[in-house]
Amino acid sequence: MIRIKRLPEEIKTQIAAGQVIENPASVVKELVENALDAAATTIDIHLENGGITSVTVIDTGAGMYPEELALAIAPNSTSKITSAEDLAAIRSYGFRGEALASMAIVADVTVASRIPDRSLGFVLKVHAGVQSPLATVGMPVGTAVTVENLFSSVPARKKYLKTERTEVRKVLAALSPFLLAFPTVSFSLTHNKKDVFNLSSQSIEARIAAVLEISQQKLFEIDFSDAHYAVKGYIGAPQLAHKGTQRQFLYVNGRPVQRTDLSSVVKESFGTLLEPRTFPVFVLDIVAPPEMVDVNVSPKKDTVHFYNEAVIKKMLFSAVQQTIESADLHYASHGRGIDSLLRENTMEEVTAGVLKAEVDPWSVKNFSLNAEAEILQVHALYLIAQTSHGIVIIDQHAAHERILYQQFLEAFEKKKTAQQKKLKKQVVFLLPLEDYEALKENEQTLARMGFSVTFTKRKVTVRATPELFVGRDLPQLFSEFAADCREDRPIAELDSVTHRTLAFLACRTAIKAGEKLTQEERRRLLEKLFATKTQFTCPHGRPVYIDLEMNDLHRLFKRIQ
Repeated sequence: MIRIKRLPEEIKTQIAAGQVIENPASVVKELVENALDAAATTIDIHLENGGITSVTVIDTGAGMYPEELALAIAPNSTSKITSAEDLAAIRSYGFRGEALASMAIVADVTVASRIPDRSLGFVLKVHAGVQSPLATVGMPVGTAVTVENLFSSVPARKKYLKTERTEVRKVLAALSPFLLAFPTVSFSLTHNKKDVFNLSSQSIEARIAAVLEISQQKLFEIDFSDAHYAVKGYIGAPQLAHKGTQRQFLYVNGRPVQRTDLSSVVKESFGTLLEPRTFPVFVLDIVAPPEMVDVNVSPKKDTVHFYNEAVIKKMLFSAVQQTIESADLHYASHGRGIDSLLRENTMEEVTAGVLKAEVDPWSVKNFSLNAEAEILQVHALYLIAQTSHGIVIIDQHAAHERILYQQFLEAFEKKKTAQQKKLKKQVVFLLPLEDYEALKENEQTLARMGFSVTFTKRKVTVRATPELFVGRDLPQLFSEFAADCREDRPIAELDSVTHRTLAFLACRTAIKAGEKLTQEERRRLLEKLFATKTQFTCPHGRPVYIDLEMNDLHRLFKRIQ
């Protein structure tokens, strides 16, 4: 019996459509790309029911001839490329001719378009795969595409769509790269006939401020080039580092791409300026000859390959590093002393005071243990102990610091929602659109944490906070909460401000390098350390201990090769 068969045409087309159209956000992305390829100066997007009921994108681009409308929704029809040579040097967003054809398979599609030399436009409708006759329509020059009843013909796909608000957030995430790449293009978005945003043509600096709510004073411009490539755009100061990667926008020749390895290169360029588990903010465009970039590597067109990856990474690293080195990144104490400098205005007295009162810091001193194998102390800095498989070398300060950090963390978790404090003056701030929507969706979670918050037209108003969050930089705190929400994670137990507070308290309370310990104190320190949940690094990311196996020692002394 022959088991391998040709797929029916209906199944093949649904598979192809599924590679391009996943949700309303992917519909918006494809239609906006077409509008930008048509040189539109204004793009208006309208959503109903999160885009599940309908998505409409209206642009002021070049428009299409009436004879082109039927071709536009046919598979593999495009005006972007005509030869294999064009495919090797793509300069447009679209090029496969899949978008409208895929939409017509999984939804009802209406395409209306008018070119400048015609007084009327023409409209074509596709319902259940059947095209209507062309009809004339009065409309401005440009194109309007409406996609209705997404996945109504493919119920198995429709059940994976999320709530209205979640789908709107996905649309915002899909739009943000284009908003930043085309600051001179006007964009607007409505949902259920209510305005979400309306951005007129503006400078890139103003557009970044509008989309990401980042002050220009904390952005550093990059304009770096060599013989073949260039990097242009902006990086944020280390103080803007974020828990998530949502504020990282990478482009290649203006095309938004997802390349985690290149994003990692940017982070590495910051060296030790960033806290652990935080990510720099950037809007960067890598400019390369089109023939040196392969964009035809993913159905979603969201990644690229370079023909010289190593050179690109080296150039990107140098561009960011040189910009950082020439920027003014200093942290000023303003005469308040070294403690204030370390706190960076975020280690609030309220938090520190409550935790100090709550915790009786564990001390290495005053423990009496049975005598066992000796633990050596070297230069009053490091401890060396024998293990079953070799030796372990411990940084005594880092070890005690890690133990105390865990103590303060546990105390923080017990106290953080114990009592709500009403603010003397309510705090009102704006957040980026995606952050705002993410937090609004988690309003009840914030209330359970002890925050009294209202959301109105992108404005966040905080009236009360848990006791341990009094005095915090609330816009920064809520931005971090939003990062967790947008990544579909629970709001983290530990924000970066709290991390710095706990790390500071642990560091100041821990035994110091150079402090001599008795044999009992050394042993107690090790026992307590290895009973701690996370003992591998100190709160600042430094290693606490290095474990050497016997084979490592044998190799050092050439006993084995």
